[in-house]
Amino acid sequence: MQKESKVCRIKVDFGKKIGFIKPLHGINCGPLSEKGSVDLSSYYSDLNVPYIRLHDVPEVGIPAIDIHLVFPDFDADPNMPESYDFAWTDRYLETINKIGAGVIYQLGYSYEDPPVHNVPPKDYEKWESIYVHIVKHCNDGWADGHHYNIRYGRYGTNQT
Repeated sequence: MQKESKVCRIKVDFGKKIGFIKPLHGINCGPLSEKGSVDLSSYYSDLNVPYIRLHDVPEVGIPAIDIHLVFPDFDADPNMPESYDFAWTDRYLETINKIGAGVIYQLGYSYEDPPVHNVPPKDYEKWESIYVHIVKHCNDGWADGHHYNIRYGRYGTNQT
């Protein structure tokens, strides 16, 4: 027996404003790639991308965002600005900020096979402090940082 399909008609009066449709077209990574030699900012601007999710950024040739790239020596003091290397992350975030897109910051690691950095930390309290300082750098200006007002983030990896 064949199922009968129903057709629904939607009528839109574009002359009448009744609300706002939230944009849902985000993108992962970008607009920089290949160690910054490729800048796709104009294309991202044309697309009016509302959010850029920062996951697997090193996979596009940018050594940024992942915890081991921002805080390269886990034995260093997380309270000291010199323990961090924000250079590439700052450049990457500045490019995103210039096109007006929001950020979903991945606090974690990109895919690794076999996992090298994607392992449980040896000190969870220190791990938490590193995260807090990265957020403070991006949003509160800590360690010559910025005030990007990044509202969304997630912890995760491609391994789990």
